[in-house]
Amino acid sequence: MPRLLCEVCPVMSFLCLYDKSFNALGSWNQHRVKSYRLKRKSQELDEFEAVCQEWEDSKNACFVGLHEDDGTLSYLCFSGIPYTKDHLTTVTGTDCLALFDQEIVIDYSQRTASGSYSINSCASLFQFLLKGIFSTNQRNIPIGFDYEVNVDDVIDAYVTWDGVCVYDEPMKLNVLGEIKRLCRFYGLFVLPEVSVDRTTNKYVLTFRVRRIHNQRAIRLADYNVTMTRDSNSINMAIATCGSSSARYYLHNDDTVDTTYSASTQLFPLKCREYVEEAGDDATASFDKAKTNAKSALLKARFRDRCRIDLRNQINAKSISDMDFTFIGLLTGYNPADPSTVKALPVAEIEYDQTGKKAIVFGFLPEYWFLDEE
Repeated sequence: MPRLLCEVCPVMSFLCLYDKSFNALGSWNQHRVKSYRLKRKSQELDEFEAVCQEWEDSKNACFVGLHEDDGTLSYLCFSGIPYTKDHLTTVTGTDCLALFDQEIVIDYSQRTASGSYSINSCASLFQFLLKGIFSTNQRNIPIGFDYEVNVDDVIDAYVTWDGVCVYDEPMKLNVLGEIKRLCRFYGLFVLPEVSVDRTTNKYVLTFRVRRIHNQRAIRLADYNVTMTRDSNSINMAIATCGSSSARYYLHNDDTVDTTYSASTQLFPLKCREYVEEAGDDATASFDKAKTNAKSALLKARFRDRCRIDLRNQINAKSISDMDFTFIGLLTGYNPADPSTVKALPVAEIEYDQTGKKAIVFGFLPEYWFLDEE
């Protein structure tokens, strides 16, 4: 069974470098970890830094793996360039999802030989973005190593396809940015997982697309909580093309639709209009404006940050198993009304050499005030 790299991680003790073919550069238990910090993130890139015993040779290193005492590989990322001083090596890793930080022309409107759209489901969409896009007839981008894609959790039986999520014409876009946008659109996340190929006895990297679909009630008064809110996000969007117009609203329960409701309106109102020229295909242009408008509001959902410290907490065990598939139903979110319930997805999980230490709910980044709107 593949190991999903966001599960509960016990204390981990060793670092090992791997080349692009997942050949270990030394033994997995050769370099004992002195300290490390890891922030797993469902909608952003992970942060990882570790200090271990001195590395004699990091030539040809591509990946770095964090191993438990029994050899289990608990985390994998790009190794960067290890830095050695005073017989200690510091590794600042880069999330494997950074592989998709490529700005290229993306064409969602490709058709099969029979004339139907190649991308006609959530599963085919992410299969295309995570792998097919690099080997289309128009281009052949050499990634340098092989990996797998798993979309079993987003087949039609689980996720309803909505064609408004994609553009009708080829556009130069950032692939990682599109993955993030579409994850927000459908309520998904993409994380690497690793398994062992029984034939080659080597690790296999797989990008697995998962749904955010579990829920658990949490009473915030039971924990040590730090909260941040952003009330300056866009909460209304207008799509305009010629005489055609559509309006979208972000409500106080983080739902997005085309219906205005005074009882769920967010304050202060912050509106943005997305305008497209009609051109030769007015319908396609209007669809593009609607895609941009709806995507902007979906990006503004869950702009809250609620960090629960798990260390020295009596009730920590009741939430320590939560992963990125969960939405927390946070009771007492509004200090003025202890009965208030706020639904926020798990966005970050923090670890260090002592184990899991915190869970963050809500998609507001830690340094949200530096975001460019």
